Amino acid sequence: MTCDAPAPAAAPAETEWRSHGPKRRSTRALRVRTSAVLVAATVLAVLLVPPLVQLDQQAVDLAAKLRPPSWAHPFGTDDVGRDLLLRCVYGLRVSLLVGVAAALTATVVGTAVGATAGPWAGGPIVR
Repeated sequence: MTCDAPAPAAAPAETEWRSHGPKRRSTRALRVRTSAVLVAATVLAVLLVPPLVQLDQQAVDLAAKLRPPSWAHPFGTDDVGRDLLLRCVYGLRVSLLVGVAAALTATVVGTAVGATAGPWAGGPIVR
């Protein structure tokens, strides 16, 4: 009597995702660290540059118009002599404020909608 048992299935071939898993994870971690450093540098620039550089961002200095970068003006000056570094930092302030406000608004609205829709969808009700 012979038993015709099916042959064991061959092991699945390594997929591209599995074969590069640790490499992809290390690349992802590097991207996360790099992004965190860039965000921290941006926040530090917004907080520290205006007090350190004792210039008014709107101060007009016609004698210094269109100057190239120097120690006095690291990004140079514009067509009416305003310091471009300070103008960029003040622009970063506005951009960060808008980004934080948008994230907070999305969090509050999303939490409210989810908390309201959860019981309607048959989710658990905490009492």
